[in-house]
Order: sequence, then C-alpha cells, then structure tokens
Amino acid sequence: MSLTARPAREVPTLWLNPDTGELLTPDGRQGPALTGPASLVDALDAASRHNAHRIMIAAAAMPRAAWVLENPASWELHSCNVAGIWWARYRHRATQEDIWVRCIHEWGTEWAQMPLEAARAAFERLAALVSTLDRDHPVGGPQVGKNRAPVMLSPEATGLNLWALTVPDQVPHDPLPADIAEELRASMAPARNDYVVQGPKTYTGYASDITAGEPNGQLHTLQLVLPEVLECNELGIGPAARLTGAEAAKLFTESAYHPARYKVAFHVPEHWTGPGLLAFHDESGWRWPNRPGTEGTTWAGQAELRLAAAGGWITAESITEAISFTHSIPSTRSKGKMTRPRPLDGWARALRTLWDAAATDPAPEALQAALARIITGTIDAFSNTVERSAISTTKPATGIARAVGNGLYAVQETAAERPTSMRHPEFTAQIRAGAAARVLDGPSGGGERIGALHLPGRYWGARGSIIVTDKLPAWIGDEHRAGRWSIKASADVPAAPATLLQAIQQTQQ
Repeated sequence: MSLTARPAREVPTLWLNPDTGELLTPDGRQGPALTGPASLVDALDAASRHNAHRIMIAAAAMPRAAWVLENPASWELHSCNVAGIWWARYRHRATQEDIWVRCIHEWGTEWAQMPLEAARAAFERLAALVSTLDRDHPVGGPQVGKNRAPVMLSPEATGLNLWALTVPDQVPHDPLPADIAEELRASMAPARNDYVVQGPKTYTGYASDITAGEPNGQLHTLQLVLPEVLECNELGIGPAARLTGAEAAKLFTESAYHPARYKVAFHVPEHWTGPGLLAFHDESGWRWPNRPGTEGTTWAGQAELRLAAAGGWITAESITEAISFTHSIPSTRSKGKMTRPRPLDGWARALRTLWDAAATDPAPEALQAALARIITGTIDAFSNTVERSAISTTKPATGIARAVGNGLYAVQETAAERPTSMRHPEFTAQIRAGAAARVLDGPSGGGERIGALHLPGRYWGARGSIIVTDKLPAWIGDEHRAGRWSIKASADVPAAPATLLQAIQQTQQ
C-alpha cells in the first residue's frame, strides 16, 4: 500500500486574543480589534471578512469549550472535539465557507505565554523549519525541492504526514487484524505517573523510606529528552503472530531483542529497592509497583522484559503468551535478501534533525515544544482509530457526556475514522515500551548505565520521562538534546507529596 504525503499549502489564519479582542490578519497586520472578550460569532465573522480559513487562539488562556459551542445563527458546527485541547470547524450556512477554530495550546504551553505577534512569527518559523523536508530529501538540506512538508492543522496530522513522506516504499502498511490491534491498544500503559512517597493514601504496591511531610531540602527533576525517537529504530511490523506460553518463552530465551509483546506473571523480589519495572493495571488504574512481594500479570515489551528478567522479577517460565511482530522482509534492492523493515527510522531521523535545528531559533523552547507534540501526538495517533469526532450539545438524562460549562454537555459521536494505512498500534506499543525501559536504564556512551535505576540519591517518583531525586547524578548534562538526560528544574520543596506532584506537573507542561 502506498502512502502519499501532502505538499505545503498555506492556510490563511486570523490570530486572535479572545480576552482583549486583539487580532492579526492573515498578512500579519493589526486588524480592527473586536470587543473584548470576543464572542465566537464575532471571531468567525472577522475571519470571513479577512478571507481566513483558520482562527488561531493565542496570547491568552484557552477559552472553555463552552465558548466554541456557542450557537452563532449564521454558522453551523461541522465537527468538533472538546476533550482536552478543543478544536472546531464551522461552516457558513449561506456561503458554505469553512473556518477552523484552533488553539495555539495544541503546540505546547510555551506558545500560550507569547504575545500575539511573537507567537505568529514563531509559528511561521516552525512552518519554515518543517518545510526543509521533502519526499526526495526527507532529512533536509539545500536540495529540498517543491514538494515541501507542511505544518498541518494539528501536531499529530503534521507527524503522520511526515511519516508518509519518509517511510520507505518497500515497507508494507497493511493494518493488523482487529483482535490483535485491540489487544495492543488495551494493554498499553500510559505515560508513567507514580509517586512512591509514603502517606495515608499511598498505593500498597509502592515502597519507599520517604514519608509525606519529610523535610527534604533540594529536589531535582531530571528529564530524558525525547526517549521516543530513540526507540523508532528497526520496529517490527505486521503481520503479527500469537504465540503460546511455550513458544513465547522460547522466543524470549533465544532472541530477547525480537520485537514482541509478552504477557507475563511478575513477582517483585525481596531484595528490590528501586523504582517499579513493569506497569500493572488493576481496578484503580495503571500502577508501577515496587514493593517486594507484590505480584501481578501484565503485558510488556521485550526491552521491559529484559530489565525484569535481569532484576529477578520474572523468568522465561513466567511468560504465558505473546504477540510477535515481523522483523525481516525481502529486500527490493538485493534480489530477495532479507532486511529490516525500518518503518519509522527515517521519520525519527528527520524529527531529530528538526529538533537540533530548532535549538538555534530565537524561541527554541516554543519550537522544540511543538516538535515534541508532533512526536508524541503521532505515536499516539498510530493506535487511535478515530481521526475526529462530531458532537451534539444537549442535556441528556442518560448516557455519557462531558460537561463543558454554561449548562452544556458535549456528546461525542464518531464522525471520521483514521485511514487504515495510518493505523499501527504495533508502532505505539513498541515505542512506548522501549521509552519506558530507557527511562529506567540506558547506555551513557561511555560504558556506564544511566537512568532511574542508577540514581545516587533516592527515587521520589516519575511523570513520563521526568524523574525526581534528591541528589544529582554525575551523568546529567547541560544540552537539551534528544536522548540526553538534562536537569529540567530544581526546587526547594517544603512538603510532600502534594507539592512534589505539583512541581512535576509544572515542569512537564
């Protein structure tokens, strides 16, 4: 199946601060300000007057979803998402003109803090940076031609388009069978979120000598920068095969690096004092237990399982089943010689190139935040079958609805599914598992092992690729580059765990 990347296309955009009514026209000029706070209908009418196809909300707090669900008489809501950072698409009832309403917050919280002119200028530089890639030169350079890569309406759409631009033609793109795809989606843990500080509401599977309210002095939050892009090399693809316990144990014993997902029964050994290795789902959600004696059954990737086996959490006999992915395909260039599929290798190289180039921008934090959203949004999108949803506003007596304010409820209704060629939960599962393992343990480049399992101080907890400790390790660097550990922030946290949780949340925004 062939994938076709879309070329760059300008989307005339009206930039708006809804709090003040300040706006910038598509050509970057100051337009007549709207009465602030601006209403949705005024914003849509202003965009129509300036021939804009998109309204970008910026330089202000993101309006509540109720704002985008106003009922402007001359405009009809075409499609919308109100979960998380909302967006909407409106259509004029008479002219059939379409206008998107988006929030700059989609591209990172750093953007929301920028003045309107600065945000617009930085977004143009982001578009120029992405456009240094094209089909023939996916890692950029002076040879880039007319088929330049665009910044799309969302980070995940941008990333999926870049994948279509960089994926080798020889890689099959057929989706997995529905039952295996659903198994993968259901068994994937979200980003790590655990706090081992002991208190009255502590999860019983967490063990630590740190107690709530303990005087602690200086705490440090350390971030592994973009571990996901490090885990995109030589991923397995479909077709996938289900293995019995005996077959799975044999595969792990003989080829522990073969791309696969394993179902395994684990037991935290009595000697264990570090952070949890495996994510475990119970009635209260996902946890990362580390208390000796804790037992459970979970799914894990091969990188996580190697750590668990080395730490005494599991043996090959603990594996009950597996899903194995294809790791070798006939080469189209070498007369049938077997080769690795490499479906995301080029994509990851391109994003790392953009990441390093963004470091020299006048607003590097904003551009790198946008690239991080592109990366994580794309990886999540591979496992999400729904591309966008429509909503109806009502006050249902029954059913599941999301309150959005002003007495309105949004009922999500599937409107469009992601193309089957873009559905690859096997990518998401492998990348998430590899990144989770790398946060715990990885190579330093100098022969030593680094990560959360190798801290000189105590492990307080983690949120995604950010961990908290009370002593800085020697392997922390100053460069905010992909694959490097860096200091995200240091803070004198007077009490725990509430202020610790707040500190980590703030550093990850």
